[in-house]
Amino acid sequence: MKNTLQTIPTLLVECCRKFGKKPAIVLNNGLSISYKDMMWGISRTAQILREQGVSKNSKVALFMNNCPQSVETFLAITHVGAVALMLKEDFSKEQIDEIIKAETPDVVFINENTKNLVCEDTNATIMQISDNRILKSIDKGLSRSGYIIKSSDPAAIVYEIQKDSSFSRRIITHKEISSSETKTKNKQKAMCKKNKIQQITDTVINFAKLLSGRSVVC
Repeated sequence: MKNTLQTIPTLLVECCRKFGKKPAIVLNNGLSISYKDMMWGISRTAQILREQGVSKNSKVALFMNNCPQSVETFLAITHVGAVALMLKEDFSKEQIDEIIKAETPDVVFINENTKNLVCEDTNATIMQISDNRILKSIDKGLSRSGYIIKSSDPAAIVYEIQKDSSFSRRIITHKEISSSETKTKNKQKAMCKKNKIQQITDTVINFAKLLSGRSVVC
């Protein structure tokens, strides 16, 4: 049981129990989304992922942007035990194609106006991140496999493009994200600098605020 305590889903459920009406996501317009409402969105997206055949250790590509759906989608991916493949829209189409071919995600979440970044022959369901609308369907059937998420399980894969056009790749576990709030800022910065993936890593680590009852600003 101890090994499952430092997982994103376990801590998130506990936070929703404690802070159900507290703001989880604060929007630029001053409005907010409570933990209870955020959990409803996460559960809905998680069910859609299961319907697309996503289960533990499946990979789901996520093009991050500054919207609450990005946060909810990431948490939904980890909720079903899948691994979030974190991508940026400023990667070139060739770089994205290379990463997707190497990682073979089952689902790709992206904005409809930038879906051309993903090659048409990609063997993955493509979904609109803002509303879970399917832009391209690859029917892999409903996932029915049970799963137990452990703290040592991967939660995210992050890439960064170096100056010589090579890739840096790093796996971030549930424990790293769920326990990151206990680390000092200097240690976090040192870790990110060493792995040369500071921008996306900081974004993922930022989600850990939600696991300690703190709000995330979108």
